[in-house]
Parts: sequence; structure tokens; C-alpha cells
Amino acid sequence: MAAMGAAALAALPAFAVARRGVGAVRWEGGVDVRGLDLDALVAIEDRAVAVYEGVAEEEKPPRGRGLNRPALVTLEGVAPPAGADGAKFAAKVERRTRKMGAEFVGYDAERGVWRFGTQHF
Repeated sequence: MAAMGAAALAALPAFAVARRGVGAVRWEGGVDVRGLDLDALVAIEDRAVAVYEGVAEEEKPPRGRGLNRPALVTLEGVAPPAGADGAKFAAKVERRTRKMGAEFVGYDAERGVWRFGTQHF
């Protein structure tokens, strides 16, 4: 990204931040990343993603701007506990997704991959 011009950085298509083996966030549409400190704004940890964590609501960009826009979140390593029923755990993951106010996209118990969409952060 360092070699990209301002015009390209103003509307990056399919922009994503990922942490290998842990998870990723892929934003929809062109994302303006000019001047963003991605290391400070996006945290991808085991079984969790945070964007704008610790940033006061009034300091976040309005919905639809910056990183506060629709995105697909993928979390890896979300396997059912040993001996747990995969289908029951998948149902629990789906309920948890809806409780967060997100859209459940899918869960693969064999691979431990959970996907959900969010409209904003």
C-alpha cells in the first residue's frame, strides 16, 4: 500500500486485514484508508475481532465511512470443545452471531471457521 497513490487509497476494492490462522475482516465496496493507522484501529485476536475498540462513539467516522462500514468477518480456530456435538455447537455459534446483531453467514465445525457479516463497527 505504501507505493499506492492517494486516489487508489481512497477507494480500495475488497480491502481486508487478516492475521494468518486467526481471522480476517473484509470490507465491502471501496474503502478509503488514507491516513488510517490500521495497527491501532483493527485487532484480530483468537476468536475475536475489534475495529475502533477504545474509540469514543463520537470520534468514529459516520456509518458507511472509513472502516465503519459493512464487512465480512472470518474467525478461525473456533472448533467445538472435545466431545461436543458439532451440530449443537454450530447452532450455538449461530445464536451468538444474532445476539451480537450480526448476520450469520456460516460455520464449519470441521475446520473451526465462523463467518458473519456486520453493517458497521
